[in-house]
Amino acid sequence: MNILRVPLWPLRNRRESRLATGQTLPAATGSDSATASVPYKDLEVVYATPNYATRWRVDTFFAKEPDTLEWIAGFQADEIMVDVDANVGMYSIWAAMTRNVRVIAFEPESQNYALLYRNIVLDGVEHKVLAGCRNVLAGPAVKSVLVEINTNLEEHRSLIALLESAGFAYSPDQVNRYIRKEGGFKGVGNYVFYR
Repeated sequence: MNILRVPLWPLRNRRESRLATGQTLPAATGSDSATASVPYKDLEVVYATPNYATRWRVDTFFAKEPDTLEWIAGFQADEIMVDVDANVGMYSIWAAMTRNVRVIAFEPESQNYALLYRNIVLDGVEHKVLAGCRNVLAGPAVKSVLVEINTNLEEHRSLIALLESAGFAYSPDQVNRYIRKEGGFKGVGNYVFYR
């Protein structure tokens, strides 16, 4: 079974807790060799933490996207997870280490990252990626899709119909439990679709 994870909100994992309270972030500190780990049973999943933002991601790992972790917990060994816009790979690494799944992670960060990021913030192109996967989604190999949707944007809301037309369904209860209900990210949340 193949698993496709496509986060769509361009600002996800971008220091939400500090930004929501209006606090500023300290200058990045640390070294390229700094690491932090997240415990799981008898494993320690280790992440590189060369700056404040990456350390924050580790410190808030279980609180940041509990629905993503719940979704990953349902994976079976040797399934394939495709992570488009993997960012620093927090969930890709977690799935590979804790569920023994094969992971294909896409992250466009390069020297063009700053310009790409500015362009994404001005409307975003991630919804086009998912729409471009229409043939893949229609195939029987994809059993579930986790999509982070900004319900304030029509192009994101239209993805619900796109996935339903491909034979997927989601639980409104699941969405209601995890969608952000206040702050700068109000109306943003993960939708987990199953076939």
